Amino acid sequence: MLHLTPFIALILPLAAGMVLLAAARSFFPGRIKQISAASAGVFLVGAIALLVQTSRGLVPGSSFAFPMGLDLNMNADYPAAYLFTLTGLLTFLIFMSFTVPSGFKKRAADFFLPALGLLLSAAGFALSTNMLWLFIFWETASLCSWLIKIFASRNNDPQPADRFFIFGEFGSLLILFGVIGIYAAKGTVDLTALSNTRLPEIPVFLILCGIAVKSGLGPFSGTAGILSRTGYSAAALVHTAVLVNFGAFFFLRFFTGLNCWNSSWMTTAIIVTLAGGLVSAGASLNSDDSRKAVILSVSANAAVAFFALCLGTADSVAGGMELMFASSVTHTGLFLCCAAAAAKCGSYDLKETPALYPAIPLIAAAFALCAMGAAGLPPAFGFTSKFVVLKAAAARGPWVTLLLLSVLLLNGISLIRLFYSIFFTGPDIKSENRVSRSIYNSALTGGALALAFGIFAYYPAKFIETLVSVVRG
Repeated sequence: MLHLTPFIALILPLAAGMVLLAAARSFFPGRIKQISAASAGVFLVGAIALLVQTSRGLVPGSSFAFPMGLDLNMNADYPAAYLFTLTGLLTFLIFMSFTVPSGFKKRAADFFLPALGLLLSAAGFALSTNMLWLFIFWETASLCSWLIKIFASRNNDPQPADRFFIFGEFGSLLILFGVIGIYAAKGTVDLTALSNTRLPEIPVFLILCGIAVKSGLGPFSGTAGILSRTGYSAAALVHTAVLVNFGAFFFLRFFTGLNCWNSSWMTTAIIVTLAGGLVSAGASLNSDDSRKAVILSVSANAAVAFFALCLGTADSVAGGMELMFASSVTHTGLFLCCAAAAAKCGSYDLKETPALYPAIPLIAAAFALCAMGAAGLPPAFGFTSKFVVLKAAAARGPWVTLLLLSVLLLNGISLIRLFYSIFFTGPDIKSENRVSRSIYNSALTGGALALAFGIFAYYPAKFIETLVSVVRG
């Protein structure tokens, strides 16, 4: 039986794809999208192959030696398989749906090259067991995300993308200082070596704050709205599909893997994340830009997921990770539906959007399914995870439960309002614009995934439970 290593299955195909893409800029620019989609597809196949191996008890790995105990060990365990399989699936969907604007055909590689770099960073991030390498790969992903937003801002003001990147770097500094503090106290930042050891609380607090800033959580949740002003939905999709999951995965690796649940900062983190979720949901309800409304809904759901991780019970952690999975699928579908609606009417502004249901009824149905999942309503994907998180919150106390219910209710109302505003309010549509087949089919795929994962919720839930048991074991 052939045993794949992470380096062979993931890193080499992506590196080869980036080399081909760089060559395509000069020799065959018309094939840039196809090369990128093929590279993402090969990555997804490799991720699935590694997932099969880990499901059989194998932990394939690759190792590269560095001085000072900073070796790069890449182990494809269940948590790693979770992140890069999900990331590969959503990135492939994004690549297939993304239509290069007519004025940027010759510069399409400016989007796809950093997008593949982002995927490569996600692979390294998911596979690493060293905190410093986790930080380096997250920073590389942030840089690639910034380059994507710069591409998306060419017809707009690039300053929002710059501000978002600079603000994220403040979170990076907090994480770096925390990692340095742990290294100074323990002489290593390898997660395996640090398991079952007591860590100094100030570095732990710095890392927690850095994760919140870089993921747009807590009092920093409003910064996610900056992404809506950087042009195409692809930039916002990157935030949904990758960056928020990075924060959740770092949190899971660090706090669950090192058994940090008894830290005195956790109670504060619970309140701060839910308060931030309430702010995000309220801002989403008040937004007249469909992209910004969906991005802020992402932040609200991410806050609920981080709250579940902060509770620290096996059920709440499983529910939180499944919620991140569900949010990635459903909100990616919502972005694609918003892109299809904007392509039809020519605007993301809800005040300028006519009633689109008669023109694109299937997109409306896909949007409804994704919105139901994002709001935690059956039968769409997201209901079971939020039900589990609510049960865990009830065991914590009535005030925490009330705050969580407020976040979920407000987020649900904002999504209902968004659906009604896009498809059923305004004058009759007069535009003859056509929605590109790639965006149209991808939006329908998002709705189908939201329904399919909801109907067969047992299988992703069982996978997440296994994931958590492996991490905590």
